[in-house]
Amino acid sequence: MLTSLFGDLTPARRTTVPDFADTLVLDAPAPPTPPQVADVFVAGSPALAMRQHFAAQREHRPQAAATMVTLLDPTGLWAPAVVKALSDACGQPVEKLHLRERATLRTLAVVERTTLPHGPGSGSGSGSTQAMKVYHADIRAQGAEHHEIATALAERSQLTTVIAGTLDSHALGLLLGALLHATGSPHWHCPWLVVLLPPGADEAAAQVQRQPWPAGLHVAAVPVALSSASDTWNTVLAAWNLAQAEPVATPGAEPAARALSALARTEGVLACGLANLQDGQLSALQTRTDQGDTLAHVARALVLARLAHATACGDHRVPSELLATVGTQVQLLRAAPNTTQGVVLLLDRPQANLNLVRHKLAELERLL
Repeated sequence: MLTSLFGDLTPARRTTVPDFADTLVLDAPAPPTPPQVADVFVAGSPALAMRQHFAAQREHRPQAAATMVTLLDPTGLWAPAVVKALSDACGQPVEKLHLRERATLRTLAVVERTTLPHGPGSGSGSGSTQAMKVYHADIRAQGAEHHEIATALAERSQLTTVIAGTLDSHALGLLLGALLHATGSPHWHCPWLVVLLPPGADEAAAQVQRQPWPAGLHVAAVPVALSSASDTWNTVLAAWNLAQAEPVATPGAEPAARALSALARTEGVLACGLANLQDGQLSALQTRTDQGDTLAHVARALVLARLAHATACGDHRVPSELLATVGTQVQLLRAAPNTTQGVVLLLDRPQANLNLVRHKLAELERLL
């Protein structure tokens, strides 16, 4: 029987282990447990398939909660060794999920997971006492699919650690761009993102920090010399302990704000916000330009026009949407159903992807 991403595999034996706090446990491994393998056949988006599988398993076994830590390792140098070392130390299996393309049986990724029966802090009275699941993915898909699989795994973690290693500036930029896009999605719920860099990589650290990360996401660039799986795991644990000592608001705690941020990042969107449908006052604003004041004026004007339309028609049924074109700009107000809020948008008409804007607008309305 399978649960969670890989299913629920009852181990042949259960091993009691001390708090997983340092390399002492790694130095005294339990007898290894054979790996467990499952296949998932994907038609369409592998990221969507993974999200659906996660959701189905959470619904199937809501009591099986665990801390989730994801290791993203583009070079594949340290993360597989960490998962194997933790498995050996705890006597838990390495569970493997093969994501395969249904039509061709091509392997898109091999996701590995092992479970620490007791999370860090279980003996000290602080921190998490539930099981900790450590994930790593050997992603063989290329391009956009590669990044989608990685971020679909990371987005539900409590901590995501990126082992950047010796990536050059261009490769690091592509990786950070994919993560920035993912963290702006309503699907992203991970509050901590830690990037491990070589010592002295000051420019790479600055490259990490100057990204416009969403509010509420704690991002750290950590210089560290890695020479073993123990070094890598101890660095991850140090980041975890910091996360426990300095808790931050989970980005997913305000899904509407996350969806609004994702809408603001859409091509052609100059500014967007939430407006009161009675007076046009903005209660939220997201902009990548200097159009914030313009959006406030547009919101009031469109709300007044909406109310005037109902009065002029005499039936008191207000429009669900108003759109005005001013030069190359599109001004849009859409009322969310069953609320007193509306979404107001300022678009650059030549640049806007209207289909994508409509899709993200519908997602935001659903969350209001």
